Amino acid sequence: LSYHLTLAEANGPFEGFLVMPTGSGKTFTSVRWLMENHVNRGGRILWLAHRHELLEQAAQAFASCAAFVPNLAELRIRIVSGMHCPASMISSEDHVLCCSVQSLARNREIVDEVLNDDRTFLVVDEAHHASAKSYRDIIERLRNRQDFKLLGLTATPTRTLAHEQPILSQLFGHKRLFEVNVRDLIERGFLSRPIPVIVQ
Repeated sequence: LSYHLTLAEANGPFEGFLVMPTGSGKTFTSVRWLMENHVNRGGRILWLAHRHELLEQAAQAFASCAAFVPNLAELRIRIVSGMHCPASMISSEDHVLCCSVQSLARNREIVDEVLNDDRTFLVVDEAHHASAKSYRDIIERLRNRQDFKLLGLTATPTRTLAHEQPILSQLFGHKRLFEVNVRDLIERGFLSRPIPVIVQ
């Protein structure tokens, strides 16, 4: 990720997928990297997900990685969803916005304000859902900027309808920035080896 970010700083946008299996630490891996390499340099994060549990998980991960932003005196994290803050409470002083797609879809002016902020790095959790119109609208508005930062997180980049796969790939610049498979992580001891059980 750092290599691709360095290239983007010289040549334009940062875009692509981080592909890691379920249980391998996609959220923590990306959050720690974002905190060290973006938030600590004055950036802000817009983290999109479709369920409030995923938003809460991300917010907790950002809070647990607060030590990786020593340049900030205070870290401001806001969750925006039907169960948390409304989009109208988003502030330019928020460093991390964990937002439901549904909450943002109803607040175009606020979304445009966040996306037009040069500091904003857009992260799409469970990015295989991004071919849906609600996601596409937000991503395509970000892509209208000359220099943008966009990261999709997924364990299953092809888990979408066949006719939607080209759309999904195009949204993230046809790039897999990093990918690791289940077998490799099992062999290295990071994931447990599954033990199949036959049920009669």
